[in-house]
Amino acid sequence: SEMCIRDRYQRRVREHLHEWIDLIFGVKQQGKEAEDALNVFYFLTYEGSVDIDAITDEVERLSTISQINNFGQTPKQLFQKPHPRRSLPSTLSSSFSTTSTSSSTTALPASFSSLPPPVPPSSSSSLAVQPPSSTLSPASSSPSFLPYLANQLHPYTLLPYPEKEIAEPVGQIKILYERSYPLSVNKLFARKTLSKYIGWKYPDNCFRVVAADTEKVLNVQESTHDGPITCACVSDDCKILVTGGADSVVFVHKLVEDSGGVPRIKTIKGLCEHEGAITCVCVSRPYSLILTGSEDRTCILWDLNRVKYVRTLGNTLFDQPVTRAAINDVTGYIATCCGMVVSVWNINGDLLLTRNCLVQITSCLFPSIPEWVDTTAFLITGHRDGDIKIWERKIEVTNDNNAASSSSSSSLSSSLTSSLSTTTRTKNSLNLTRVLQAHQSPVLAITLSADNKRLFSGDQKGKVYMWSSESPVEEGQNPLFAKITFHKTMLSG
Repeated sequence: SEMCIRDRYQRRVREHLHEWIDLIFGVKQQGKEAEDALNVFYFLTYEGSVDIDAITDEVERLSTISQINNFGQTPKQLFQKPHPRRSLPSTLSSSFSTTSTSSSTTALPASFSSLPPPVPPSSSSSLAVQPPSSTLSPASSSPSFLPYLANQLHPYTLLPYPEKEIAEPVGQIKILYERSYPLSVNKLFARKTLSKYIGWKYPDNCFRVVAADTEKVLNVQESTHDGPITCACVSDDCKILVTGGADSVVFVHKLVEDSGGVPRIKTIKGLCEHEGAITCVCVSRPYSLILTGSEDRTCILWDLNRVKYVRTLGNTLFDQPVTRAAINDVTGYIATCCGMVVSVWNINGDLLLTRNCLVQITSCLFPSIPEWVDTTAFLITGHRDGDIKIWERKIEVTNDNNAASSSSSSSLSSSLTSSLSTTTRTKNSLNLTRVLQAHQSPVLAITLSADNKRLFSGDQKGKVYMWSSESPVEEGQNPLFAKITFHKTMLSG
């Protein structure tokens, strides 16, 4: 059928995509490997093969330009190492036999046994997975088996697809041109092109600016902290770097480029209000805010423009140090995580809600979705046990009516007049709508694609997963944040 042909074509493309990348942008574009692959072209087509401005003979210069226009130009070589092959599901074999008889039964993996039955997103009933009319055997729950369950599950079921694996714990994940680029802890990308990153926690207590593709150190600068740097954050526009240290000081730096295009760190000011080592820091350029947490169990908001103290959240000590925090660049909401408890505040420092997640929180993220959009994704948290939880904000409005009566003092027989006073109260709470389970270690980094339809997560073991749904969904619907009741997507390893 047409679907089978399309699936085979897509599979073949995925199997050989890395080979095409090597030929066009990678190691087989130039040099000995290009010769072995018969992938050589006229020398003028390669970038940097000739300097037009250095040619003094006008005739030769025009001739060279004419040849370049005639032969075309090869793309810039982006990769110096063979591109890794994309992780693919194993081929469906007889062990995964499928029959479409109505009398057949289905043995779904134990991971999916707790999933509720499928209903349209508009329905108010609970969601679960109905066994499809086919036999899937054996009941394997390996990553290679999961994609073939995509069409058997509810269209809004998210499945984990292994993206990458690095040798160190994942500290940051950035998305560029729909590809994920993870960095280990104590490193942050310093350019929006992801070509350079800043690293710290070296023995000499210095910053290092490193080229991301070659790992070449481009710049080394001494840290302004009196002791080791404990945390750092780079703004989304890659112009501001904020660092926190064991010396309880927060430093605000500006990232500027030298004549060679290498980022350099220019310190603006040090902020001294905390009395313990800084445990977390985050920056919001739209709201010009810096948020810092400390081992002294305080969480402070700073003005990024004036580089001044604004307020301490709650004006009280937290039960534990704030280890993770996030600022919503769209609404201005602030999330602080202390152990297993997450609290949400507005930009004025008023506490909106508190929720015990029962498991230690190791990462958190606000989706960049306007508040008026109907979505279940208010907050996403990663946890020590490897779970990723998607939370919905629920607002309950109650009215308290109090009748107040008064009597006229001029006469006992005068009529009574009453006034009705109404007090409106709102109660905020977090409701759990999804649990995504694939990681076997604490989830340290979470990010979303630009269209908010794919979620990327990285853990302490260096594994990066992409969460997505391969099943077709209704136009305008987002499978990640569809309006459904709580269910699990689980991968047992």
